[in-house]
Amino acid sequence: MQMLHTVIARVFDLAGLITIIDASFSIVTTPPGDLAIGQRLPHADGFSPRQLAIVHYLNDFTEGTGFYRHRATGLQSITQHSHQAYFAAVDAQLRHLGPPPASYCCGDTPLFEQIHAVPSQFNRAVLYRGQQLHSGAITPDTPLHANPATGRLTVTAFLMVG
Repeated sequence: MQMLHTVIARVFDLAGLITIIDASFSIVTTPPGDLAIGQRLPHADGFSPRQLAIVHYLNDFTEGTGFYRHRATGLQSITQHSHQAYFAAVDAQLRHLGPPPASYCCGDTPLFEQIHAVPSQFNRAVLYRGQQLHSGAITPDTPLHANPATGRLTVTAFLMVG
């Protein structure tokens, strides 16, 4: 736990008690055609700069995590102060352009620019602020296996610092 405190202090300039909000296994099995509109867009996990997220890859699945900038607002992170304007802008765009294609968000889209991607690698953990717009980078041709040995198996955790 001391190493996690050190990393969080150095990278995020946060100190204090680390509280686990939630931690769970996840395996991606929903076919792209069954995704709700919100699942087709990058998202933020929370609005507090003290909330962090971890995605820990538990196998050698080829897809990772992408991070995004909303083109219309320029936002990469959604805060308490920006969330209403951000959601209003996205809603207006979806009303004008229609829903995004029935696929996982992977790479650039008309609404979002991918600004960074972290490839999956066995035992790699990605730690980031929950405010950051992100999505599992899952390409349309990716086989979605329910078998933990061959599917996109991760542990996803949400932390609050301080």
